[in-house]
Amino acid sequence: MTTTQLPRAFLCLLVAVTVMFKCEAGYDTENLDWFWAKYTPAGEIDKNPKGALLAGRVGKGASGCIACHKALGGKDMETLTAR
Repeated sequence: MTTTQLPRAFLCLLVAVTVMFKCEAGYDTENLDWFWAKYTPAGEIDKNPKGALLAGRVGKGASGCIACHKALGGKDMETLTAR
């Protein structure tokens, strides 16, 4: 495998890119001002099964980014472990 082939090989394995970005105070104080996003391997914002975009204040309900991170505790929702 050459260096120029390396990124393409990784794209074959990539399932998603998930971003957790700390915003300025006041963005979403209830959830410690985190912005959440999930991207497809093509770089597009992913959608949940109901078609909602997975970016911004994502998953405040029973499932999703915020719900999962809140359930794990911690001071700033930055910790995530395998379920």
